[in-house]
Amino acid sequence: MLVIVIGFFVVSHNQDAINESATNIIKKTQPAFPTISTKGTDSTQREILRLVKEEYEKAPRSYDATVLKYTEGNRESWCTDFISWVYSKAGMPLTNPNSGYWRIPGVLTLQQYYRDTDRYIEASTDYTPKLGDIAFYIGAQTPDNSSDEHAALVLKIDGDNITTIGGNEGIGVMRIRTESLQENIDKSLVGFGVLKK
Repeated sequence: MLVIVIGFFVVSHNQDAINESATNIIKKTQPAFPTISTKGTDSTQREILRLVKEEYEKAPRSYDATVLKYTEGNRESWCTDFISWVYSKAGMPLTNPNSGYWRIPGVLTLQQYYRDTDRYIEASTDYTPKLGDIAFYIGAQTPDNSSDEHAALVLKIDGDNITTIGGNEGIGVMRIRTESLQENIDKSLVGFGVLKK
């Protein structure tokens, strides 16, 4: 039982009610899922899109039941856990180079996985990322605002804008961001993990 004191009033709630209330607030304030064209995409990309949209609508936040599903119960930064979970459910499980398991819980380990499989491309090249690719951020201004390592799934490129969906962003929520690709590179976007074809 958790007791919250507000002014002179005492309000008592159990933790489940508080969690449900917080999730409802996030759902009411989060932007709608953007329209993403599936023209020219394959079945894996379409499944990734379906999964991330479905998960986004649950308004996951750090350590709620949805996030603990991605992390298999571990209370850890979950951006790459979310990506690993999506890829696994889409029929394209990753392989952790340290354990052989499908979940890769670290940004640098996931980046190394893509380097080792020759599917890592530096952001400074002419490569145009596609739906389902992974954007890697290393540096002081990552989208999660709390670490110097982050990864997010690419939803689309529109001109010079990149739209991504990432777990554990901001205050530990799932966020969709559309920003200038070049500004991202200037801040901390270092490369892309290319979806296996």
